[in-house]
Amino acid sequence: MDILKKNKKVAIYNGFPFHYEMIGYLLYYCLEKNMDTVVYCSLDRSNGYNELFKQLFENNNFEYRCMSLFDSEKEQYDFYILVTDDDFSFNTDNENINNKTIRIDHSIDVRRSEIKKCIATRPFFDFSIRPWALPCFPILSLNNRLSFFKNNNKNETHVLILGHDYKYHTTIINRLYSDHPIFLHAVSREMDESKFSNLNENITLKIYKDINTLELLRIAVNCDYFLTDCTSINYENKQMSGSIPLSFSILVPLIISKQTNSHYQFKNVIEFDKYNTEEPIILNNTNEEFFINLENERTKLIIIFFRIMDSYCSQL
Repeated sequence: MDILKKNKKVAIYNGFPFHYEMIGYLLYYCLEKNMDTVVYCSLDRSNGYNELFKQLFENNNFEYRCMSLFDSEKEQYDFYILVTDDDFSFNTDNENINNKTIRIDHSIDVRRSEIKKCIATRPFFDFSIRPWALPCFPILSLNNRLSFFKNNNKNETHVLILGHDYKYHTTIINRLYSDHPIFLHAVSREMDESKFSNLNENITLKIYKDINTLELLRIAVNCDYFLTDCTSINYENKQMSGSIPLSFSILVPLIISKQTNSHYQFKNVIEFDKYNTEEPIILNNTNEEFFINLENERTKLIIIFFRIMDSYCSQL
């Protein structure tokens, strides 16, 4: 008998004006399991993610509700998913609610120990007791990815960076090598050219500041690679770059340092050594077989998440 045969009612809670991108893989699981799903969040600050998920899951049973309604409505749900572990607008005074909540951990630090069920977004040093699953889901199918790959301009190489408030290590970016001109698409709410000092002349920088999520996806699916690990943020040990799950969700090859990937152990990525400043990062190695393998790896990552969630749900 399927442990999830009876429809469960689940509330996904996000009290922050960010991390909306995380809601997608949670919705994907809940809707694949035929759960009655409500997302509590700010209805006017999603930067287009709420609209995107309505499009992606248009034939499924879920709704958005204002997060201010959560406390008065929460008793009707079988369980809860807290999108960000340090979202302290989610009240943990009720032990019964805590026992029925799954927290999503974004940090190496355990910040809400009163909620026992947890899933980390990346492997930390304690992954034997704190399971992790990459927050990815199939935004783009393999056939769609191959269509973009075949139709993209083969005389240009397009690389995407999802940004932060930090300056970029252009010593890493300048190591990018292609037989064709390189276009670097830099996207964030506060992106500007001052974050890229001494960029090589053979790299054309394109800046996108505070753009809608649907516009971000339009740019992203037309890129050949995503680049991470080129700021001072400690992606190697403490945090996860948002580029990583998005690259798998839309099947765009990821460029990642071998130091960071020593934790994830991804198979279908392009690795570089952060500390070997003379070694070029070669960008001419993708083909149809690469994308098939990348899609297979994504499927395995999704299965890992589903198994963790199934285990927790069987206890509720």
